[in-house]
Amino acid sequence: MPKPLPKHPPAHNAPDEAPPPAMGGGDLGVHLVICVLVASALGYGLDVWLHTSPWGLIGGIALGFAAWLWQIWKMLRPAPPAKP
Repeated sequence: MPKPLPKHPPAHNAPDEAPPPAMGGGDLGVHLVICVLVASALGYGLDVWLHTSPWGLIGGIALGFAAWLWQIWKMLRPAPPAKP
């Protein structure tokens, strides 16, 4: 008779547990694209309106990248301690 296989812990967290930060980064690419596209579109709109090409677009790309870094910071920073 074969021996029963040992029980292993589940490969994923329980549904009520938050995923670790490394596992929650699946949408970083989506955040990057959205942040940079929206800010670039706003910068391009400013260029067209104020005739300052290409500085609005360059500033929009930089602002979008900074917004993306802020999203990463918010995702990876530790949660504040719970108040009693």
